[in-house]
Amino acid sequence: MTNWQRYAPYLFLEAVVFAVYANVYDNVFLFDDDLLIRLNSYLRSWDTFGKLLTASTTEGAHIAGGFYRPLQNILYFFIFQIWGEHPFGFHLLNLSIHAANACLAYRLALRLGFDPRASLFAILIWALHPLHTEAVTYMSGTADPLFVLFCLWGLNVLFPQPTLCRIWCCVPIFILGLLSKETAVVFPALVVVSLYLTSEARLKPKSYLITWPLWVIAVLYLLWRVNSPAFDGPARYQQLLQMPAYGVMHYYSEHPWVRFITFLATLPAYGQLILWPCDLYMERSFPLYDDPMSTQVVMGCLMLAAALAAIYWGRTKATRPLAWGLLWFGAAHAPNSGILFSMNSLFLEHWMYLPTIGLFLGLSETGMVAINRLKYTSEQYVVLGLAGLLVVGLSARTFDQNGIWREPIVFYTHIFSYKVQSPRAHNNLAIAYMDNHQMDKAIEEYHKAVEEGDTYAETHYNYAIALMALPNQREQIPQVIAELERSIQIEPGFYRSYLALGDLYRQLGQPAKATYYTQKAHELLGR
Repeated sequence: MTNWQRYAPYLFLEAVVFAVYANVYDNVFLFDDDLLIRLNSYLRSWDTFGKLLTASTTEGAHIAGGFYRPLQNILYFFIFQIWGEHPFGFHLLNLSIHAANACLAYRLALRLGFDPRASLFAILIWALHPLHTEAVTYMSGTADPLFVLFCLWGLNVLFPQPTLCRIWCCVPIFILGLLSKETAVVFPALVVVSLYLTSEARLKPKSYLITWPLWVIAVLYLLWRVNSPAFDGPARYQQLLQMPAYGVMHYYSEHPWVRFITFLATLPAYGQLILWPCDLYMERSFPLYDDPMSTQVVMGCLMLAAALAAIYWGRTKATRPLAWGLLWFGAAHAPNSGILFSMNSLFLEHWMYLPTIGLFLGLSETGMVAINRLKYTSEQYVVLGLAGLLVVGLSARTFDQNGIWREPIVFYTHIFSYKVQSPRAHNNLAIAYMDNHQMDKAIEEYHKAVEEGDTYAETHYNYAIALMALPNQREQIPQVIAELERSIQIEPGFYRSYLALGDLYRQLGQPAKATYYTQKAHELLGR
């Protein structure tokens, strides 16, 4: 095999990914992009670079909570130093990682002994699937492609012949994954699942003992992460769950049975989006289920039973790839299932980014066995033609979905077309209306945001700024003060409201109050 033949599949994957996502570079900042990028003061100067190693993802915007993902912050820092606030660099970052993941996933499939044609088709489907636009097109979605990059890299180092020495070589890669996103903790489980596929001693428990260094790191990381109060986690979620707006999630967190049957209900919903990815949108709401006999839960139970049966009977060479794919899906999705511990959401599209790699590879490899059994070449051509149409159809759908992310008003109105209740989305739509000098519409959206869930300090701050922009500004002052004080009540560290109150009281001729609020803002900023 020539070098060209060896590298052609990788070049093809790279070219197709960049072609299908070619319309994202001018897409604007949306949702958490403001907190993680535009308002992140730690990205501005080398003087604050060290803080990126210890800060949460939102600390640079002076917002409490956030996740510990320093590698994501560091990459944003370098992109910001090159391109500033222009979206191009951040989109290029996500696309580059996604394309690299496609190549690493294809390489892993070959190392695991899968058919090259089946593997290329599976990775094409995965890389071009519109379900993953939330992880790729969304600038703040970097954490998902990034941690998957390190998981796939580590697996490529280990296989096809894992040894204890190679396990230790994977330790720094695993740690980089954990510094990218918490979900990287599934890496040891993915190693075990892949050992099940490749090891002749797969039914002997001692054959998996080689992975012990990875499990030790995973346990130590979880112990630290769960007990760390500075980042989003059990302690932070417990604070949020005390708010009235999170009453439903409080019920969810306290009842493991509800979490389990709600997880079952998510399975057919995810299956539908994988098979027919037409209703894709952020801030997706998903109901709690406490009735095990509801249709959605029964469907999920049947899907789980079928998967377990396929895994149990998948011990032959022909059926083992499908069993591996299902085990991969289960291992990769376990942290987000809500079964072990409650999550801050019930159903998110980007949670499928890692699980579907194994699922698609397992299904494709099993399908290739069936195709090879067809008697006539013409039948094989028909199957290949249908596969090609599927790739083209998914590519077109992804290209269209990227366009929805292009402009804020289109993006948020798309979300609300699905009858979503989202205070955060109403707040961001209001900001878009403010940028277009449509203050009446902006105030209407801020009002909806507060009505649907009075949990965001930024909403009240923005509401106050919009009121001050009205022609009858002086008449709005009492409500402006009330909104700013409410934002401080929700988030005592929200420095922008202190600054705004200081400026407002200075204009009103009340120097004592102006000095108090201004000094408080400077204390929060560390000046």
